[in-house]
Amino acid sequence: DELRSAIRLNPNAGRTHFHLAEVLAQLGNTQQALPEYETAARLSPEDAEVLSRYGAALVSTRPKEAVIELRSALEIQPNNPIIHQTLAMALRRTGDIPGATAEFKLAQQQTDQENNHTAAVRDTNTGIASLRKGDVQDAIKELRSAVASEPDFADANHYLGIALSADNQYKEANEAFEQALRSAPSNPEIHYNYGTALSDQGDWEGAAREYKIAINLRPSHPMAHGALADAMAHLGDPAASKSELVLAREYGTCQLAGGH
Repeated sequence: DELRSAIRLNPNAGRTHFHLAEVLAQLGNTQQALPEYETAARLSPEDAEVLSRYGAALVSTRPKEAVIELRSALEIQPNNPIIHQTLAMALRRTGDIPGATAEFKLAQQQTDQENNHTAAVRDTNTGIASLRKGDVQDAIKELRSAVASEPDFADANHYLGIALSADNQYKEANEAFEQALRSAPSNPEIHYNYGTALSDQGDWEGAAREYKIAINLRPSHPMAHGALADAMAHLGDPAASKSELVLAREYGTCQLAGGH
């Protein structure tokens, strides 16, 4: 009743028609729900949820129309496994078995990707918590598990690089940082932390390179300016070191390696 009153006040509110359709469907009143879904879809043609739910409501009685609505929803959300699964059911009802099989396969693949990403985020967060507690070995274990779930996950590789560097496993740390940067090349913190790992290895040229990239991405990064000042001092360029130190102090406090 409230939704119908809202529609009388604003008949062009697509979402209100959609919510009314959802309530009617929950009550088992499919005949009244369908026209509300249709109106909602007409008023909100860019709303993937509206289009997909309308398509789902059409599957059992008008599967060909359902296919049209569900394909429109997928144009907006191509990686939504629920829409692919619903489209598979609609295609099966139209007799398009190969198309249905392909959509069921896509739905499963995307569900697996979502599950892997969820696991990667969980293990990354656990690994970060272990790092903060100083438990480097547990952090490495959790972060390796995160990378196994999603090899291209930038956060997992980033923190795995930090943890491995803290454990003096520099070769693997560098590989983790490089993988993180392949996925997120514009993240200044990854460049900064990679630079720190390289400086710990005595690779001052590599460290300076990463600090400079971090500064280009975030010019007001005081720690990167401070670290670059230290790197330039080690590379025998005191003028550049002094210039960076001025910028570090301008943007914020920092502690340079070696106590400079």
